[in-house]
Amino acid sequence: MSAQLPGSLRRIYDMLISKKMTIEEIADTANIKKGTAKKYLRQLTKLGLVESDGVYFWAKKPEEEKKEVEEVKVEETKEEIKKEEVKEEVSKPQAPEVKPKIIDKYVDELKAFYFYKGFNQPLLLNIRSIKQLLIALENDFIDEEAISYSVKVGCLQQWLKNVMGVSDLANKIDEVKDLAPSKLKEKVIDILRSFL
Repeated sequence: MSAQLPGSLRRIYDMLISKKMTIEEIADTANIKKGTAKKYLRQLTKLGLVESDGVYFWAKKPEEEKKEVEEVKVEETKEEIKKEEVKEEVSKPQAPEVKPKIIDKYVDELKAFYFYKGFNQPLLLNIRSIKQLLIALENDFIDEEAISYSVKVGCLQQWLKNVMGVSDLANKIDEVKDLAPSKLKEKVIDILRSFL
């Protein structure tokens, strides 16, 4: 490593191989300013070629240098192996996420959901559980217009979140609210099936 040093750093390093020196001695011998000598010594210390006790500086012998470089290479190799192991762990195929099925509950009539065809136009059918909602949609008890209106204005999603306590289901339905009425009904049925 020391063989690759630029001229001025190499000259300081070569002086310190033969004996320990102070900053003043280095500056005088190399015929450079004390500040420049400090700068060079900092660089050599960072490179691990020079050591100091606070007063004297000395160069590590080439054998010590070689041994330290080998130790660093061993440590770098260990780190690379660890990184590869982590990469392998991350790249292993993960098991598909299993969505926990929701526990359906049956609410009283005061908390039931009513579909609306439009503003202030409720259907007489009340929905008191998610299972009941699915059955009503599958058997065409609720027309596409009422489903579309109730989903687009967010009434169904609010009931699912606030009364039934299933935010995930409400969020999934909210993602498809902009579909055409016929597609929306099919998609809502699919989403409900996936959660039950």
